[in-house]
Amino acid sequence: MACSAGRDVAAVVLARLMQELGDDLVGLFATGSRVHGDFDEGSDLDLDAIVSTPRRQRRTWVVRGMEVEILLGPRGEVVRSLERDRVSGRGVFQGMWATGIVVYDPKGVVRGLKDAAARQWAAGPPPVRPESVWKYRSYPANRLADAERLMAVDEAQASYVLCDLVVRMHEAHRRLHGQWGHAKSKRALDDMAKWDPVGADLFRRASVGTAAQRYAAARELAEYSLRNVGGPMRRGEWETSWERVAL
Repeated sequence: MACSAGRDVAAVVLARLMQELGDDLVGLFATGSRVHGDFDEGSDLDLDAIVSTPRRQRRTWVVRGMEVEILLGPRGEVVRSLERDRVSGRGVFQGMWATGIVVYDPKGVVRGLKDAAARQWAAGPPPVRPESVWKYRSYPANRLADAERLMAVDEAQASYVLCDLVVRMHEAHRRLHGQWGHAKSKRALDDMAKWDPVGADLFRRASVGTAAQRYAAARELAEYSLRNVGGPMRRGEWETSWERVAL
């Protein structure tokens, strides 16, 4: 663990959980900025506690002045979360478990979960399905139209719409370009700059300035991000392919 204080706090939490849970505690796993080394004074410590019983709980403790967020649940909860985030392409749990560290693992359960997450993380997300592309194209087109109409009558509301658009487009941009969809907000643009500096610059420009400046940058961003799937949806008639559904 990059943070020595975090190691000490994790040891205290482990002792308390062992006293409280006894044999029900299967393992303990640490993740987040305290593990990765990009923490600041106010960063918390994120811990996953694996239990043997079919129950789950989220709690926050303050240990030696450090806030500790603890997610407790059985192995199956982590497995289901990994599968949910793999199918959606968000990769939240993949990133957490692939990059975290084992704190306590007498039976190898935590190591098995970490190894499974690391394999999924390395393999990358599933591609965006062709029948889902319309969603990525439609939302920016609608929000840009809303912002354009609003700028003449309510600049604050136009700015709010543009904020929503930029946030939603960030995950869409990552997914359409073969990246896991989720990224920590406080590091999102720096992370994107490593694999798409042009996109990162457009996101920055769409996040600051007047509503008119941000609108222009957001429109450029939408064209850039969606260039390989036909661009933002154009006005006029369109339709999706038929999909089978249950009666």
